[in-house]
Amino acid sequence: HRNRWEYDPRFRIGYEAFEGTMFYVEPALSWRRYERDIDRNGENRDSTGRQILVGVTYDASAVTYLDLGVGYTARDYKDPLPSISGFDVRAQVTWNPLDQLTVNSSLSRSIEETTTAGVSGFFVTAGRASIDYEAAYNLILSTDTSYSLERGKARQGFAETDRIYGVGLGATFMVNEYMRTKAGYRFQRRDSNVVGLDYSENRVFIGVELQY
Repeated sequence: HRNRWEYDPRFRIGYEAFEGTMFYVEPALSWRRYERDIDRNGENRDSTGRQILVGVTYDASAVTYLDLGVGYTARDYKDPLPSISGFDVRAQVTWNPLDQLTVNSSLSRSIEETTTAGVSGFFVTAGRASIDYEAAYNLILSTDTSYSLERGKARQGFAETDRIYGVGLGATFMVNEYMRTKAGYRFQRRDSNVVGLDYSENRVFIGVELQY
């Protein structure tokens, strides 16, 4: 019941007021069309969305990069599901205090899909911070932490709020220019005001990536 097409055209108009500093306006429209007109709950989940962000980017000689935009977003669903709208923000900061060290952080708000009966979707506010350290020319160590707040928008008697916390550690080893290996650990915890939806997850991963 989740199969759908998503269309998200957007563009940005910017003005470079100072060297390395650009102010911009970014409008966007979006459409989500499900393969089934009516789902198992008797609801049509097709929707139309709109968003506008006003922001600034700052690029300081590859040492610090900032992209900050604030604005408004909304999504209208087919009846009887209610519309979702609210304050929007998108922020991304990259900082290189040392040649071997990169610090990234981000903050965003988005409207995510769901198939829960009577619920249009979830307004998700998510933040993440990560650190990458080049321990050797072919070895990168990393750590990250994340947090998201998810609030459901319902048409009747439903008020789900979830808080999801995460932390991870990892390492990437560059075997050669065509292959890299990755290994790491991630913990995630979900706290919900709905009984039975809490969980904790421990994940260990090992992988190989090939590129040409």
